[in-house]
Amino acid sequence: MTIKNKVSLLSIMGLIPFIFLSFGAWFIPFNLPYEALCLPFFLYALMINSFLSGNLWSYNLDQKISPIIPIIFFFLPLTLFFVMTIITYNSSQLGPILGLSAVLAFISSFLGIYLYELKNKKHEAYYSLLRRRLTTVVVICHLSWAAFFIRIIST
Repeated sequence: MTIKNKVSLLSIMGLIPFIFLSFGAWFIPFNLPYEALCLPFFLYALMINSFLSGNLWSYNLDQKISPIIPIIFFFLPLTLFFVMTIITYNSSQLGPILGLSAVLAFISSFLGIYLYELKNKKHEAYYSLLRRRLTTVVVICHLSWAAFFIRIIST
């Protein structure tokens, strides 16, 4: 198996938790709280966000470029989630509002990392296409959660 095939296979396998956890929320049995799926989804998203921003951080250091942008991408989801926790502390819809804010923070971070890479790193053609497809699927999975939380908030 070539490196190209290994990278593609591992990358696609990395999408499986995103897909199952995000679209599984729409089929949760009534006796199971949605947190049973959203917390693992957010933890996995945080892990992948840390991996991607860490790769950029290392790349920037290797290229003797300031690592501030990857550091911002690393802290963006945590910071926005913390700010929304403070703002909505007394809200009756705290859980869904925090979930929606986390989704928006992750979308911002994943898109930011992708666009930053697109502008600053040269990849082989297959990998550039793969990254675009992976980012698109990850954003769609997050948008599924956004729609889920908006539905809860609006009821």
